[in-house]
Amino acid sequence: MSLYISPNGMSRLGDLLLREFAGDWKELRFAVAYAKMSGLDHIYSSLKTFASDPSRSVLGSIGIDQLGTSYEALAALLSILQPPTHKVFICHNARSKAGVGSPTFHPKLWLFSKPGHGLLLVGSGNLTQGGLYSNYEVGFVRELNLGNSDDAGCFSAALAALDRWSDPGHGDVVALSQSTLDRLHAAGLVASEDQQKTAARAVARVRSIAGGGNASVDVSDLLPGEDLALPPVPSQRASRQRPPTAITVPTGPIAVFSQHAVFAIELTTASQTEIYLAKKPLLEDPPFFGFPFTGLTTPRRRGNPPQPQCDPWPICDVTLYDATGGTLSLSAHPVKLWQYHVGAHANQDVRLYIDAAIQRHITSGSVLRMTRAPRPAIDYQIDILLPGSPAFAAAHAICTSPLPNSSRHYGWA
Repeated sequence: MSLYISPNGMSRLGDLLLREFAGDWKELRFAVAYAKMSGLDHIYSSLKTFASDPSRSVLGSIGIDQLGTSYEALAALLSILQPPTHKVFICHNARSKAGVGSPTFHPKLWLFSKPGHGLLLVGSGNLTQGGLYSNYEVGFVRELNLGNSDDAGCFSAALAALDRWSDPGHGDVVALSQSTLDRLHAAGLVASEDQQKTAARAVARVRSIAGGGNASVDVSDLLPGEDLALPPVPSQRASRQRPPTAITVPTGPIAVFSQHAVFAIELTTASQTEIYLAKKPLLEDPPFFGFPFTGLTTPRRRGNPPQPQCDPWPICDVTLYDATGGTLSLSAHPVKLWQYHVGAHANQDVRLYIDAAIQRHITSGSVLRMTRAPRPAIDYQIDILLPGSPAFAAAHAICTSPLPNSSRHYGWA
């Protein structure tokens, strides 16, 4: 076993990857938290050559947390890692448990293999220029003889982790395609490199404010810095595919990549006309609601602007439960799901309209519980539980997060 050390070491992660791409490996599996063009440019030519051999396969799992992965980098990877031989997966879990923030997908692991042998690289470097060359990074390199039980066990453990991070059967993994990439960008989960630079400038401004506006104070006597060798110039740069200015998202069933199965929210008597689901839950898990919406509403009043709506309308089983145990139900019912996005008082919240026969019975303190894809051909099971109804307490217990500027609460399960 040996170490790679950046930026001062003899072998940096980028150096090692370029060396191994030129080897006789048959499969590459990798997982990284972030990928940017700055890093991909350094390995693009060699990775493309490696993947062009029909006897080889490449499967990569990439995180999109904290806007650390760019649209352009994912598009470039897609251009050379095409199914079915190669695949790219996105890993992201927006779920928060018991007030703890959602977990970040943060591994950095590369596994090369061929019959009887493997090479494992595990460390701190991402698929960025800093991670490959210029940051302070460290990791280990282990050659694996699969005839050795210890090496075989290490190989199996790494492969099991990579298999888990490339399994769309879990709610935190989705196979990447161009349409999925466009959808993630439209939902604000994947930023363009220009957007990342804008965000970095905003962070720098926050640091200046936090320092009382004294960002120009000289501390060179404390940290004078050190000149470091520059990373090598990429032999071939990847072509950059910019995000389209207007993204057309495919219509159809409620989209993949929702991080939750159940949403619950407290209601008021205002919900007798339409049900306000608010903006905050929409931002936390856009695909749960099928967002971004691709259709437009038909205004009831002439001259009013149309609003974005889910198209086609989701098909729902709807049941209202009252305190006596009675119910009102609608089966396979199309429900209008839309966003108040355009207009002088638009607040970007998402709203439901079901049917007046059910909505007029809603009282303040009731809870709406939405279960996503409860059975084939049904997009949601919508239960409206009035106070005192048998399942009210369990549904109300989910509503632990306060809505801004409101007495209402909501939650996920």
